[in-house]
Amino acid sequence: MKRALLFPLLGVFALSLAAPLRVGLKEAPPFSMKDAAGRWQGLAVELWESAAAGLDLDYVYEERDLRGLLEGVAAGELDVAVGALTITAERERRFDFTSPFFATGLGIAVPDRPAGLGALARGLWDVRLLWVLLALVGGVLLVSALVWHFERRDPRNPEGHDPRWSLWWAIITLIGYDDTQPTSFAGRAVAVFWMVASVVGVSVLTAVLTTVLTVSRLDSNVSGPDDLYRVEVASVPGSSAAAYLERRRIVFKGFPTLDAAMDALAAGAVEAVVYDAPLLQYQALHRERVRVLDARFDPQNYAFALPTASPLREPLNRALLEALQSEAWQQALFRYLGQR
Repeated sequence: MKRALLFPLLGVFALSLAAPLRVGLKEAPPFSMKDAAGRWQGLAVELWESAAAGLDLDYVYEERDLRGLLEGVAAGELDVAVGALTITAERERRFDFTSPFFATGLGIAVPDRPAGLGALARGLWDVRLLWVLLALVGGVLLVSALVWHFERRDPRNPEGHDPRWSLWWAIITLIGYDDTQPTSFAGRAVAVFWMVASVVGVSVLTAVLTTVLTVSRLDSNVSGPDDLYRVEVASVPGSSAAAYLERRRIVFKGFPTLDAAMDALAAGAVEAVVYDAPLLQYQALHRERVRVLDARFDPQNYAFALPTASPLREPLNRALLEALQSEAWQQALFRYLGQR
């Protein structure tokens, strides 16, 4: 056996002969959570138990909050911390991490409530919709002026001598109804162009109107990270999400747990919750009146935390790599997150 592999394996052997490993956990669905009987389950828990079984490790679980997990690993009170723990430079200076087992990013949860008249009015004043309407009005005026210019000298179309007729014709052609047509060659050429342009213009108007009304369907002041500066934001102090908000000088209200922050969001006490995207998605699936925006930012990786120079690190990394390549892990991803 190579010397590089010998010492880590000897360390694991020594750990297996000693007292059970102290494994720290905190509630962070769907990565770590308790069932009705109080047993731990979740993506990270199943991954740890698979790796521990492969290394024949004996362990006991200790439930702590986030601060307790980090301080426990840094002080050597815990042999490993399992859950949705983000690798950060500040944490890396205090203790070690295993290889990452899940890549994600931060997300934003906002209230999910029907839009009021104010949100609808804001949607109708969308600049895209205004530009399309302006283009259509301009097209009606231009085409009606051209048709009147060509038709006013044609004796076959007495109605065309009146500019009001050409304006009316341009409008009804735009909406798809035309009981009369220009009679001059130039007027008909303009008519053909306007018929084609009308089909395109109405299609664009429909698409833009659908988009702006869909966006304004939910009355929220937040559509991405840039909006966080002007709303009441919540997060969990000590988390990677809180560190992101602090780096960007975004004021936020701290809650002890993600559950408490989401309760405040559902009650209307805050306007947005910033936290790890998969944890927010899981919460939103099991709550009413909240949703998670599509925006993802500040990429991050989850890993297990270990005390500095832990002999468990290298063997655990190998066991984790094997578990991550298994069909059981793919099935777990589908069960908890609906993805593969």
